[in-house]
Amino acid sequence: MATIREKIRTLSQSRLVSIDDRVTVVATERISSSFQRVALRGDCLSAYHTVLPADGFKIELGTPEESAIRGFTVRRFTPEDLTLHADVHLHPNSPAAAWAQDPALDRPVRFLGFRRDFAIGDGIEQHVLVADASAIPAVATILEAIPHDHRVVVLAEAPTPEDLDLLSVGSHVEVRPIVGAPSVGVDSPLAAAARGLPTGPDAQYWVSAESSTVRAIRRHLLDHDVPRGQLHATAYWIAGTTSTQRDAQEAVTYTRAVEAGLDVDDPQVYDLLEFEGDAPAGALTPSTP
Repeated sequence: MATIREKIRTLSQSRLVSIDDRVTVVATERISSSFQRVALRGDCLSAYHTVLPADGFKIELGTPEESAIRGFTVRRFTPEDLTLHADVHLHPNSPAAAWAQDPALDRPVRFLGFRRDFAIGDGIEQHVLVADASAIPAVATILEAIPHDHRVVVLAEAPTPEDLDLLSVGSHVEVRPIVGAPSVGVDSPLAAAARGLPTGPDAQYWVSAESSTVRAIRRHLLDHDVPRGQLHATAYWIAGTTSTQRDAQEAVTYTRAVEAGLDVDDPQVYDLLEFEGDAPAGALTPSTP
């Protein structure tokens, strides 16, 4: 039976759609204390036929002199009018936050998509999701996709309780909230709380947060009877590193991986590069600015 990791690998390798084109900002609104929802529209999005939970894409911001590429999650897509919605986590002095809150409409931006980041493994009826604020939009889409006869535990960190209200929670979902600043490292609140999560071979695990935090949580889960195939862990950002710096590092890492004959669409290769190698990887994962 195919695990979450195997299914994501198949989805990624199939490359159902790849877009590098211009889209236009058609709406923007504040939806919580720390999130702004941006609507994008473009004819190129007509190629986006299969919408899956936690699908990711990137937008090129910045200036011609200094490009800044930032990653986001598809929150909603309406094929009738080719409009895609994304929830942007707001940060002080952030190019993405400034772009999302700019009230001017009809702004064209370069759009790069898509990345697949979630699937339900065969025979799975229990899920554990771990996320900091950068991954709240992805978790929101995942919760909407998981059947209501499954059981879900969500460990979610956000700056305010209002931000956690963005998650649609049914009776089959248990949310363990953490309110505060972003967690970084093995002794952070998110990593410490993750050590109290149920572990074992009967559930699948999806973890996305800051790189050192994800590394610590991943190691704990693997050391406590979670099969590698049932754990999908991604670093959405790296403390002390901008997304632009990370992209430059990843370009070198991925070039070396390809030259070594590795399949960079394989989540197992991502694991090796991001969490067991010396350089960061994850060229298409959403990142905080």
